[in-house]
Amino acid sequence: MRQWLRIWIVFGAVALAAAGAIVYWFPGDAETTCEIRLRKNLTDDQAWDALAGLVARHFTVERSEKVSADGTGVLDTGWVTQMHDRDLGGKRVRVRVVLDRTARKVSVMCEAERPQGEAWKPASDDGLLQQITSEVRAAVGDRPAAPT
Repeated sequence: MRQWLRIWIVFGAVALAAAGAIVYWFPGDAETTCEIRLRKNLTDDQAWDALAGLVARHFTVERSEKVSADGTGVLDTGWVTQMHDRDLGGKRVRVRVVLDRTARKVSVMCEAERPQGEAWKPASDDGLLQQITSEVRAAVGDRPAAPT
């Protein structure tokens, strides 16, 4: 039953995306998603500004919603095949950063695809996830308490 539900969800998302209604992101997992707790002394606006600037340094932002329908902030990039500071090895990648103000956390999701004939097939790019996560953590992440 669960498999059929997934198939219908994907089918519906593809149909809506083809109609131009949405941009579909596959659900994240441990290989493509990382969550970071926000620094306690950071306001929501400060966190958003830092995240927006960080993402814009590496990518063209395709969607920027400071407060989306569910109350989170969302930054989506378009697919890129080149980054100025990184060799992608023929892959294309995109990133989504979600600021959850209620839970005081940031989710970073990276998707990668590799060309296979005329189509793009899912791939991974652990280096990109690590790079973006590291930069997000440095910019807005909760820092461990100093030893006493």
